Amino acid sequence: MAQKRPTASRTLTGIAAAPGLAAGSAVLWVEQAADIPRQRIGRPAAEKGRLEAVRQAARADIQHVRKKVAAETGGAEAAIFDAHLMFLDDAALLKKAHAAIDEGWNAEASWSDAVEYFAAQLDGLPDPTLRARAADVRDVGQRVLAHLTGRPPSVGMSSA
Repeated sequence: MAQKRPTASRTLTGIAAAPGLAAGSAVLWVEQAADIPRQRIGRPAAEKGRLEAVRQAARADIQHVRKKVAAETGGAEAAIFDAHLMFLDDAALLKKAHAAIDEGWNAEASWSDAVEYFAAQLDGLPDPTLRARAADVRDVGQRVLAHLTGRPPSVGMSSA
């Protein structure tokens, strides 16, 4: 006989992306930890090429989502994806990932470590709006990692 688990109630607080009122089901995206392969490599140039190729694939994904959101809701709501594209091209993020590749680490480990380093920097800021950008950096990071590992993004969905 299956036991009933007690249900818990919790309140989620968010930051409005646009003014107005919304009605509908709330959905909570829960990131599931993925095993990031951490391997030593012997060809940094090839590994940088892999990273660049998947960054371009991630860019196409983000642009597609942005276009769809803009068509359905308007340009203002889609603007968050412009920030995602900026994070994808961030020179400091790429420099950190490339440095780890030059030290002999694979693209997956190098990218993951660089993303987490910059997300942690944002997490530590006093401004709540800037702290919230850490989630955007991690989202972009997960999108690239999904392409690098050949797996769909490791995100589950549960009702909130």
